Amino acid sequence: GDIYWFASAVCGLIVGSSFRPPARLGRWARSSHHEIRVLVSSVVAVTAVGPLVAILSPTRFGVLAPVALLTDGGVDPDCGRQAFTGHCLQDFALDPMRHHTIVLDSLIPVVVLLVAAYYLLRGRRAALWVAVVFNGALGLSSLVSFILLPIVRGTGRQASLATHSWPGHVALAASAITPLAAAVLLVVLRRHFALGPTLDRVRRLLLGGTGAWHHGNPAQGTLPGLEDGRARARRLLARDGGSLSHIATWGGNSYWFTDRADAGLAYRVVGGVALSAGGPFGRPAAYEEAVRGFARFCDDRGWRPVVYSADARVLQPVARAMGWRTMVVAEEAVLDPVTWSTRGKKWQDVRTAVNRAKKAGVTAVWTRFGALGLVEQTQIAEISEQWVAGKSLPEMSFTLGGLGELADAEVRLMLAVGPDGRVEAVTSWMPFSREGAVVGWTLDVMRRRRDAMNGVMEFLIEQTMERAREEGLAEVSLSGAPLARVVQGPPTPLDRTLERIGSVFETRYGFASLMRFKSKFQPCYRPLVMAYPDPALLGTIGMAVLRAYLPTLSMRQAMRLLRS
Repeated sequence: GDIYWFASAVCGLIVGSSFRPPARLGRWARSSHHEIRVLVSSVVAVTAVGPLVAILSPTRFGVLAPVALLTDGGVDPDCGRQAFTGHCLQDFALDPMRHHTIVLDSLIPVVVLLVAAYYLLRGRRAALWVAVVFNGALGLSSLVSFILLPIVRGTGRQASLATHSWPGHVALAASAITPLAAAVLLVVLRRHFALGPTLDRVRRLLLGGTGAWHHGNPAQGTLPGLEDGRARARRLLARDGGSLSHIATWGGNSYWFTDRADAGLAYRVVGGVALSAGGPFGRPAAYEEAVRGFARFCDDRGWRPVVYSADARVLQPVARAMGWRTMVVAEEAVLDPVTWSTRGKKWQDVRTAVNRAKKAGVTAVWTRFGALGLVEQTQIAEISEQWVAGKSLPEMSFTLGGLGELADAEVRLMLAVGPDGRVEAVTSWMPFSREGAVVGWTLDVMRRRRDAMNGVMEFLIEQTMERAREEGLAEVSLSGAPLARVVQGPPTPLDRTLERIGSVFETRYGFASLMRFKSKFQPCYRPLVMAYPDPALLGTIGMAVLRAYLPTLSMRQAMRLLRS
């Protein structure tokens, strides 16, 4: 039966490949962080429950079955671990008496590995090392107990000659290799699991949960735990925040708040640089206090503080008061729903896209990711993975969201759905508030199928603008694009360097092309700036920003990128 299943799978792959375009055959497709985490988490879950499944199955024999024997203390003396052979393994497979004991003894590693698999799905680095340690221990124990010791003592060789049970020895070898291979896989892919415990969480664990850690001077602020910090950030964002402030709620961020917890910043430390993305949020009058306290907090820990991609109207006065420098890193395209109109020659492309969508029966659906059915969610994941696979470099993060950020209950989706119910394209919109009321949305994810109709993105943005006008919103932001600027003054050496870097990334990610696409909607451009304390740190800051956007970029890819 297993042979039939294997043959069917091979035939299915051959037949299925015939339905794909020939140009795609044999091409390596890049995976997103989300997909890699899902697959690695699945591997860890299989190594956790696999031994129990093998033990509880009718045949009681499988590649992972010997791993479960490591927890059994009732192996016969003449068939101990130091002399375990294929003959003994077959006797065990036919003996149902001790299986219940083995199942109970195996629950602890199973539970630990399943918990690790769950947190691997969320990108936790600690879960990765727990899974590495447990799988490595199981693999090494199998290797020593079933292979090395029998070889050293000679019993394995004698039993093998006596019983001619070489398939059993192959199974024992596979049982040792499987968890070891899983551990190696985890180590190789560790770059995709970058979320580590915060310093505050470790201190509270060691001190018995004494609450938030207050450090230094009276105005130094507070460091909450990760979950408490995210919840506090959401409360502040519901009151006041900039158009990009919602990225503070994304995974991978740590949080800094003022003493009164009325303003804060979300940051991540990369190479000794503390990058705060999106600027301060909360009560506007406390923004300067938040940035100053954040700078002192970073200085106490030897980090270089940087506030990245914040509204120039908010950050530049604060930076000037602190003696910091600022530079424009992107241009945010902003639309006014009140004056929104598609009349005139400049709007011809948008009107054409809307008319084409109506003729093709494509409809716009305004929804949340959690409100969608499994079929629609799977299609959105497929669109996202197609988009990632078409890139020559890893998926970017930091200020750019992906599939994982769509599940936020506060994020809205505008979908293009064909007449057959197929999702053709997806855009996601993050809310931002002023004085406790939502006043606008900011575009984040924007992805489409390769074979979707031309103009589907223009159609979705037009539909979003119509809805924003109906709801009385003050503005809609099409966000910015890293290293792509429209409004420029006299070029400086740093500007020319950024233009060079931007031209390198353009062939991979198309940021300049994205800005040209947004210009179809006749937006007003608002500069997004980076504030930093010392120009001598620009080289270090540049590397930190690159690593923040591409945390899984390998050295080989970086060198190839620099040579291009």
